[in-house]
Formats: sequence, C-alpha cells, structure tokens
Amino acid sequence: MHIERYITDHLDPDSYIECSFFDIVDVLDSHKFYSSGSNGIFELRSILTRLKTTTNRHRLNLGFEVWNSSALDIDDLFETRNGDADEILATVAWKALEFLLMNPETEIFTSGSTSARTRLYQIGIARNMDYLPENLRIEGIELQKKSGWVEFQKGINYDAFLLSVK
Repeated sequence: MHIERYITDHLDPDSYIECSFFDIVDVLDSHKFYSSGSNGIFELRSILTRLKTTTNRHRLNLGFEVWNSSALDIDDLFETRNGDADEILATVAWKALEFLLMNPETEIFTSGSTSARTRLYQIGIARNMDYLPENLRIEGIELQKKSGWVEFQKGINYDAFLLSVK
C-alpha cells in the first residue's frame, strides 16, 4: 500500500518563540505542509517537542496542527475536512519516523486532541503496520486498565501511542 504524502518544508524551532506553548516546551523538530481540498488550502505543522521540566530527556511529543497565521499560533482542534486525512497522517508519520531513525535514543509519544482523532491514528497505524520498518516498536496504552505501555495490537482501543526503535 502506498499513501501519498505532502511535500514538507523544515522550520526553524525558534520560529515558535511567540507561540503560547513555547514557555513550557522545547521545539526539537518541525515541518510545514499544506492541505488542499474542497474547503481550501490550510497550512499544517508537525512539531516534535519536549517538556522543559521533564526528567526523561529522550521522550518527545508529536503534535500536528493547523497554523493560525493571524494569531501566529497553532490550533489542534481545527478540522480542515478536505478529504485528505490519509495524506496528512502519512506526512506527519513519515516526518516522525525520519526523526526517530536519525535519533534512535528517542521515544515519540502521541495521542489525538480528541478521542476521535486518537482512534483515527490507531486506524492508520493498524492499516499500515505491514509497511513500517521492522525495527520500529509501537506501543499503546489503555489508561483505564492502568497496565502501562503494551505492544500495539490491532483491535484494541488505545488512548495514546509510543514509538521507538527496537
């Protein structure tokens, strides 16, 4: 299976200095790309961050959001509804994988800003498991079970995901 990806441009992490979240996280990697469809053209950002207060310097957070150019900030609740969710997810996942393979000591945490988005990520992971690098570890967590991180399995609803190199 081949899913189209958008062309991305790397962004300087310092370009987020004015953003609302910059005082609590360090931006380690970021890219922008554009969603184009029936509802218009939207600038999207994939951002790898680390909490400034964390004791685990190798655990990063993956987010992707619509860029609000008038507020010079990101919006992770906005929905483009352009019919290109697969391309968007493939683009964000590809950039995260590239970073992870170049920085194998890191772990990348991600979850959706809503449970529906987390479910969408899970569907994307399950659908593409056979095409991911064999040395990639994907774990999921079910918060209600309080069992910690477990190897990702199809058919289980997770609340968040953790990617790392085996």
